[in-house]
Amino acid sequence: MRYFALTTAMIAGAALAGQANGAAQAAGPVPRMPIPRHISIDDYPSAALLARQQERVSVRLGVSAAGRVTECTITVSSGAAILDASTCRLLRSRVRFEPARDAQVTTVAGTYSTHVDWTLPMMQAPMRPGA
Repeated sequence: MRYFALTTAMIAGAALAGQANGAAQAAGPVPRMPIPRHISIDDYPSAALLARQQERVSVRLGVSAAGRVTECTITVSSGAAILDASTCRLLRSRVRFEPARDAQVTTVAGTYSTHVDWTLPMMQAPMRPGA
């Protein structure tokens, strides 16, 4: 949680400092938690596991002025429809943002581009008796 608090404070401070100098700058949305922390191995689609599919899915997320994901566009497909669909479903439902801000430090809608790497879990070799 400390990372989130520091990031938020830095963004708000930079925006207000810029405004005080008469040179406020717009800022895009910032995830409240790193994107990879929103998806775990438990989210791996069983059909993709069985097919041994592992790929990267690149997306552009539309983020509302309230910091919620309102749209998910696949910018580079994994080639596996189940991984593409799961990526957007999970990001829409789980990721929250500090919203974008305009030059007047008002929250506005924005976009955020990222990717998710779906990587098959490493299988552990069974333990040998007496090992």
